[in-house]
Amino acid sequence: MKGHVEAGKLVLSGALELDYVDLLLLLLRESLAGEGATAEPLQVDLAEVTDVDTAALQVFVSARRTAEQAGRSLVLVSANEKVRERFRLTGLDFLLEPSVEPCLSGCLPIW
Repeated sequence: MKGHVEAGKLVLSGALELDYVDLLLLLLRESLAGEGATAEPLQVDLAEVTDVDTAALQVFVSARRTAEQAGRSLVLVSANEKVRERFRLTGLDFLLEPSVEPCLSGCLPIW
């Protein structure tokens, strides 16, 4: 697992697993409250994340709580389907930014 701040967004890559929970916690805490932190929502880019286990999912739940206590929000963006499925299976998909599926065939609103 690797992580860095890029354009005001925390960008994570690799497998988010138990072995890296301490690093993930540190990155999230520094991004939420460290030097240069703002009142804006913290976006966490998951585009390059290959897998996520329950330990990392718990860290995201904790980080969201910490952000809310500080008057901020945490937004997880750009998760691939495998990662989205892990969140969905554990009932934590509410943490993810909604996926916007492209309309491919004459989309009509469903009333």
